[in-house]
Amino acid sequence: MNPRTIHRVNFEVADTVTVDLPSGARLLHVAPCREYPDHRIDLWYEFRSGATDRPHRLLVVGTGQTVPPQALYLGTAVMSNGLVWHVYLDANVAAEVVLP
Repeated sequence: MNPRTIHRVNFEVADTVTVDLPSGARLLHVAPCREYPDHRIDLWYEFRSGATDRPHRLLVVGTGQTVPPQALYLGTAVMSNGLVWHVYLDANVAAEVVLP
């Protein structure tokens, strides 16, 4: 069986972003990006080597904003500038990932 490893991807704070995640990835945690803590968010995930990457759409929702009905919660990032972003996976385009 292929070994499991943990990886990190970061993305801009925007309403909708697309990230490539391996099939079968287990989504672990979100937090402010270490390099750009007020502008980007880190997402950690675990997967087995050899998995094929697929695009996944993430939704970044601010406190008080409407959450789309197809959104599956991943986590919250409290930024150093005081803003709080809630990260969701767009279930309409999710492909073989495991939620936390």
